[in-house]
Amino acid sequence: MLTSLNFWETVSNGRSTIPPFTMYSFSSDLPPLEPPTIMALGADSDIGGLSTSNATSIPTAAFYDDPGPSSPLSFSSDQYENSVAVATGSHGGGISPGHIGSPSAGPSRPALKRDPNLPRITGSHMSHVALHGNMSLRLPPSQMGKIRTGYVGMRNHFRPTILGGEDAWDLRQYTHIKMQIAYRGWEGWRKRWYCNVQIAGPTGPSNIDVYQLRIELPPSSASTSSRAPLDPFSGVPPRWTTLHLPLSSFVLTNMGSTSPVQVGMDTEGVRSVGFSLLGGGRDNQGLPLGQPGQYLSQKHRDLSQVEDLDPAFNASRAKRRRHRDGTMDRERGGDGHPGGMDRVSITPFSEGYYELCVRYVQAVQYDPMTDDRPSEWDVWEEEQRLAKERQSPWE
Repeated sequence: MLTSLNFWETVSNGRSTIPPFTMYSFSSDLPPLEPPTIMALGADSDIGGLSTSNATSIPTAAFYDDPGPSSPLSFSSDQYENSVAVATGSHGGGISPGHIGSPSAGPSRPALKRDPNLPRITGSHMSHVALHGNMSLRLPPSQMGKIRTGYVGMRNHFRPTILGGEDAWDLRQYTHIKMQIAYRGWEGWRKRWYCNVQIAGPTGPSNIDVYQLRIELPPSSASTSSRAPLDPFSGVPPRWTTLHLPLSSFVLTNMGSTSPVQVGMDTEGVRSVGFSLLGGGRDNQGLPLGQPGQYLSQKHRDLSQVEDLDPAFNASRAKRRRHRDGTMDRERGGDGHPGGMDRVSITPFSEGYYELCVRYVQAVQYDPMTDDRPSEWDVWEEEQRLAKERQSPWE
């Protein structure tokens, strides 16, 4: 019986003796399952902008009809009390109480039909968390000339210890951050996502160093020229991409800019791992570079924003390979420098819907030169994909 991604990676990947370490998972396929309330949310609306951020747990059944009574991959209702949870963070920089329950679904496309021979899922079987909302580069008239806009993000909350301090992850034995993510929404925001890592600074826990790396998300049918909002519970299913981000490639930032002195990340004290969407002035058409005003908590305001990087670092490109299930796997997620847009242009007044879908984030030992063999989990997913291709994709 398939029980967890950790199990399969440890058993089938004979190249590493160190199993993956899961920092957080929003998928029932990789327990323990976390609710979205473990994440702190932020947006430029915290300082007077117009962007919004929400985190919503999405059940697997949202994209499939007739989920069936049971599955070896499912959680019971008492293990995950609320099958759908929504958290909003449009005020205060942190996470604020949101709706817990089952929001009413809006207009949707018909759900995908599942092959009856595939494992069944229950309504409490969770697929991912969606970070979604509207990114706007516009400014209210009252804020003109006072703030710079165009950012949203989320990261895990700092974890308090019994003695009153804050816990940190020791990732010294790992080489990469592995994640499975997907993007839905306006194409203009697809290439503006970053992974942020906060570590305890050398002067104590109140000092935070922020490292950043741009992540590359491939285009899909879910990233379109339309700026209109999507329903996170329906429509085109996420096209999942597996990324391996080298810890050695993250760039140290200082108060929102690249630090002139680059120091390697001390992975012994990782406090949080998160994602940010930076939209203001980030294209190749001479627009002024935006500056995020806050990070994702009221206490720490140093959300990183990379501007200029070492040319040697910029020259290094992502190594890509395609899994048998069609997802793209990158040794690098990208680089620290903002890239150009595909088929769309950004203006000082751009706005549109974004949706970053996150299944899990792990620390792993990874060698792209040898870790090419598909795992048993990859084979299992490939069998599902082939089964779906044998039937009409939409009813």
